[in-house]
Amino acid sequence: MSTKIVIIDNVPAQQNLLENMLKQIGHESVLKFRNVKEAIQGIAQETDLGLIIIEWDLPEKSGLDFVKQVKLNSKLSKIPVILAFKTKPKEDILEASQSGVAGFIIKPYKLDILKNKMSGIIKAETPQPESKGKIPNMEDIDLTEI
Repeated sequence: MSTKIVIIDNVPAQQNLLENMLKQIGHESVLKFRNVKEAIQGIAQETDLGLIIIEWDLPEKSGLDFVKQVKLNSKLSKIPVILAFKTKPKEDILEASQSGVAGFIIKPYKLDILKNKMSGIIKAETPQPESKGKIPNMEDIDLTEI
């Protein structure tokens, strides 16, 4: 059984684009949801979830609200989450980092950046003693590569 990647985006074209990119880099098992409520219900029954990629600016509940909710759930809290967005102030990015987001990706999606983010998160799943529990400073967040 392969690890599943979850995509949460209210725009079907964005879901399909991201799904195709994930398949190009070897991730065949993708679950797609259009909003947070649908996603919470859908992933509650799933096993072997490896990553969640969510649009930050969803209409009913934001991607950041989703992250905060997921981090309170013992079953889901260990699943890394990437927030996707077009533009955000640094303060919002810092808040998301402190809320447990594993990474960020700027839209429009680019295959090479997605691949690098995914490999970085997969490597980061192995706990590093010196970074465990560390809250990043704004200077530590490289906004040119998110």
